[in-house]
Amino acid sequence: VRGPGDQFALDVVAWQVAAGDEVLVVLLEAAAGTPVPAGAQSLPMPPLQYDGLVELLTWCERVVSW
Repeated sequence: VRGPGDQFALDVVAWQVAAGDEVLVVLLEAAAGTPVPAGAQSLPMPPLQYDGLVELLTWCERVVSW
């Protein structure tokens, strides 16, 4: 998620959590510090480094960029 007020992205995250999916949200740039729906895990970038982000992509079944 790139913007702090991206409610659509946060609504989708909440829907995925409710469906039982494991959801990891990377908060980029201005979105750092944005609260994510309960049940989702958030990682701010920084401190997450680019190499760490690439490693996370290999862990995911699906990646959505907002």
